[in-house]
This record gives sequence, structure tokens and C-alpha cells, in this order.
Amino acid sequence: MSIRIVFEISQRDLQRFRSEMRRVRRTVRNVDEADILATADAALSRIVTQPAPDFISQRLPKLQTLINMLRDGGWALPKTQRTKVLSVLAYFSDPDDLIPDVIPGLGLLDDAIMIELIVRDLHHDIEAFEDFCHYRDIYYKRHKIGRDAVTRAEQLAAKRKQLYARANRRKQRDRKQGTAALAT
Repeated sequence: MSIRIVFEISQRDLQRFRSEMRRVRRTVRNVDEADILATADAALSRIVTQPAPDFISQRLPKLQTLINMLRDGGWALPKTQRTKVLSVLAYFSDPDDLIPDVIPGLGLLDDAIMIELIVRDLHHDIEAFEDFCHYRDIYYKRHKIGRDAVTRAEQLAAKRKQLYARANRRKQRDRKQGTAALAT
């Protein structure tokens, strides 16, 4: 039997999370991206091998997508989004964040909230990235390796540009409608 507990994060609570993320963002500026990724990979591996609460397990695939967005040279995640992703990865990797990770059952609650906030903030970018990966996979299947590498690069760059533009249009639409994600 499971129990469903729903709680609302108030504007004041969100402000606390945003403040914490701004603190992490300032720290991230001075840390090598490869170090953040390595630490996030280690933290993710640790959680995957141990039983984690569902509220964190359900967010791990999106966290992996965020990592993939950073690593994918073909996608070239823009700097603003890159900084946000690095910040959430640094937060996720820190065992002594708002709720220390060693507290059984609850230690990852703040991490799950931070992941959820960044996923909501970047959902159009995540969707565009996933569409880009799908397009690239199909393109590579249709056009075998060995074809004109310049044409291939141009096609992927054009698709990436189109998807960036789509994500930006959708973000602007959300802002106008007042449905913008809760930016961290």
C-alpha cells in the first residue's frame, strides 16, 4: 500500500530554493565543468545502485537528459541554460545541501525539488534536445557514414537552429501567458 502526500511549495519556499540555486550558480563559475559532470555521474551512480525513494527515482531520467544535453557537442547547449544545468548538477552532487543527503528517506527531497524546478524551467529546451537527438538518429540511418561530412554538419546545424528558435518562441509565449516555469 502506498500513501500519496501532496504539498504545495509557497512563493516564500520557492524564494528559498531560488536563493540557494543562485548561491550554487556563483560557486559553479569557479569550478571546471568536467569536475561537476564527474561528481554528478558519481552521485547518480550511487543513487541508482541503492534503493532511492520514488520521488527521486522518477526524476533521474530527466537528470540524465540534462547531463546528456551538456555532453552532446552536436547540441551545443547555450550558455544560460548550460549554467543552469551545471548549477543543478552541482547542487545534486552536494551531500550537505539544504537537507543533508544522509538523512534516510528525506535527504534527497530538496534535490528532487531542485531537479523538478530546473526541468520545468528548461522543459522547452529539453524537448528541443530530445527532438534533435531523434532527428539526428533518423538522419544518420538515412545517410550512411561516409557521405559528405560538410552537408551532414550543415543539416544538423540547421535543425539545431530551428529547434533553438522553437524553444525560445515557446518560452516567450509562456511568459506572455503567465505560465512561465518557476525559474531557478
